[in-house]
Amino acid sequence: MSCNLSHLAPFQKSRDDRIETIQNVITLLSATQYLSISHQNVCETILPSLRNSKATLRTVSPQDIEILETNGCSSDDWSIVYLLYHCKGESASSVTEASINKAIRAQIRNCTLSGRIILGIDIRKSTMEKHSNPKSILKPGIHSNIMISNSIIEPGAKVFNNTVISDTFIGSNATVLNCGSVTYESSSSKDGAFSDTMTINVGPEAGGGRPVKVNPESTLIEVCSSLSMSIPTTGISTSSPMPKRTINDTNVNIICGNILHTSCANNIYLSQNATIRSSSSVQNAILLPQSSIQNSIVDSVFLQWSSGIVNNSNVSSTLLMECSEIGPNSVVASTILGPDSHVSCGEVHYSVIGPNTNSHHQSLLISALWPTGRGNVGYGSNIGSNHTGRIPDQ
Repeated sequence: MSCNLSHLAPFQKSRDDRIETIQNVITLLSATQYLSISHQNVCETILPSLRNSKATLRTVSPQDIEILETNGCSSDDWSIVYLLYHCKGESASSVTEASINKAIRAQIRNCTLSGRIILGIDIRKSTMEKHSNPKSILKPGIHSNIMISNSIIEPGAKVFNNTVISDTFIGSNATVLNCGSVTYESSSSKDGAFSDTMTINVGPEAGGGRPVKVNPESTLIEVCSSLSMSIPTTGISTSSPMPKRTINDTNVNIICGNILHTSCANNIYLSQNATIRSSSSVQNAILLPQSSIQNSIVDSVFLQWSSGIVNNSNVSSTLLMECSEIGPNSVVASTILGPDSHVSCGEVHYSVIGPNTNSHHQSLLISALWPTGRGNVGYGSNIGSNHTGRIPDQ
């Protein structure tokens, strides 16, 4: 008897969209190599964050360089600096050198460039003459960045007042504002490479843990099956139905959302409408749409749709499923948090927490395998605690 797998469609689409974005970034990087090898100045390419939207990529001309230097920009090698623009809504004939020069003067100022750089400029009249989004304070542009190295910035992005941006793709309509460093480092991941799979150890803290391999679209059914806690229904795969592919294929951060006032961000995949705000450190994180991290320290986390980490929380090696939240003032490590669950002012370690579960008011939850969830851990609770000196009970 066949099973209806329609509930997996959003998970599959999310995975497919991410792989498509990664592939489009690779294509754009290849276009710069094509220009270098062919000794041509212009080629057609695509915008990774705006699928099926074509754009023009070209090397900067002597006139472009003059304008950029007048605007306070510098580069250690102008021959590997490129302009990227598209004319959606405008006729191709309306894209003149004068309109390109006007966009450069208005949108790129006071930046130091190093290595291979693609600078996106928005040459649409609606953008040049007024805000494309009346609710937005910032116009698209690249202003006052101390160092931008080996990065791609699409037309329409807002990149202002950052210290270091390195090995990063920033999509149209993304914002990177007042950040310290946004960098990619392959050695900063525990597995040596930033990937969209992660192994989380649950169960006993002091050895004998149960490893669970997850990806950003993992479901609780798959987690339980991998732990041999449930028998899968016929027709539903117990492993991820998505093909394997690592974010490390591009060796760059992919930023399609907003990073604001954050000191350190390393190895990030940020989907559209996802936000990182006012955080000390965020490393090895994948955020699906509508998810957010605010005022926290985070390392090795996957956040599904509309999930969040907020207000002075410390989270590591954790999967947050859709609509779950950690914070305020919470410590969570090596945990899988089910949909619509909430950890507030408590600690959770080495646990699988099912849906609609709350842990709050200085409670402690260690080495708990609670896949069905639907419970409450209240004030002063110490569940699975090893404070008596024993290995946590199972």
